[in-house]
Amino acid sequence: MSEAHFDHVGIAVSNTDEVVKRYVDGLGAKIIFLKKKDPIWNFLWTQIEYAGLKLEFMEPVGEGFLKSFITKRGEGVHHLTFHVSDIAQVIAGLEKKGFRVVDKMMQEDYKTAFLSPKSTNGVLIQFIEKRPS
Repeated sequence: MSEAHFDHVGIAVSNTDEVVKRYVDGLGAKIIFLKKKDPIWNFLWTQIEYAGLKLEFMEPVGEGFLKSFITKRGEGVHHLTFHVSDIAQVIAGLEKKGFRVVDKMMQEDYKTAFLSPKSTNGVLIQFIEKRPS
């Protein structure tokens, strides 16, 4: 069985600067990194740590899935992410159990897959496997 642990909560936002200010200045969160551009999915992402929990803020850049998400549902929780040691094993096991796996990306140093919210009571769940740096 693949080892797994909770990694972060992904939150869709319209303005990263405002949200980071609120969390850092207001709550005392610490910035892990600020506004990296995701070259594949077309959004800016920022991670902070607060009370031992990692939060990832995602701001759309132009059109795409994230802009559609915010337009349709508003800002808020987008996904939960779990880090696993063997994503291929996890995906195979979940598919056998009837979960719908979507948006797989299997690069050498980073692998990710999502479970459709239709399989998980409305929650988008992401699994990641990263090669240690």
